[in-house]
Amino acid sequence: MKSNTASRGAPDTLARVVSPIAGDRLDGDRLDGDRLDGDRLDGGRAAARPVPLSRQKEPRPLSSMAIPTTETITSPSGERGLFATEVIRKGQIVVAFGGRAIMQPELDALAPSRRRFALQIDNGVYLYSDFDGPGDWVNHSCAPNVGLRGQVVLVGLRDIAAGEEICFDYAMTDISDYDSFDCCCQSVTCRGRVSGSDWQRPDLQTRYAGFFAPHVQQLIDGQRSGK
Repeated sequence: MKSNTASRGAPDTLARVVSPIAGDRLDGDRLDGDRLDGDRLDGGRAAARPVPLSRQKEPRPLSSMAIPTTETITSPSGERGLFATEVIRKGQIVVAFGGRAIMQPELDALAPSRRRFALQIDNGVYLYSDFDGPGDWVNHSCAPNVGLRGQVVLVGLRDIAAGEEICFDYAMTDISDYDSFDCCCQSVTCRGRVSGSDWQRPDLQTRYAGFFAPHVQQLIDGQRSGK
């Protein structure tokens, strides 16, 4: 549901990643109008033969939504990220996460490389992407430009310029160490290590007030009340 690679800013050279979503043509798929050897129409033009339903490839479903003014791109090193293609305004919805709910034992059984496709939505409960979507490539930053509204929606914390990478702080959602890693975001507020206990930091509680997921805010409120 998210990438565990911290943002390093937009690389100098970026190549667009094209996902096979509805309407995209996959290699080997024949569409109406494709030429097939041996099929002839009057005048010598080739005619496409319908592909049997059993042989047709279903478009891969996306697990999340990102607004049209964003795109997923990758650097020459293979790191992916979600970037703004036009100005995004403060408070505007940018991403909505999706997937299927899984419990802690199922998450623990996943390979570490697949755990990054999970988003914590409560204590021991996660949204998991069987098929990655744009939300899975929203990287972490200790100086984020989007934050949580509710459990699964990211909104702009400020105006976001075209070409800027979309990032949020995983402290807004994570209360377990399923996705801990060394941070390389290089921001002046970089804390060097991202973990499931970062939400307890008073500076982050103040900085992200109003943008924590509900289960995290509940813990913060309990911490402050001594419960």
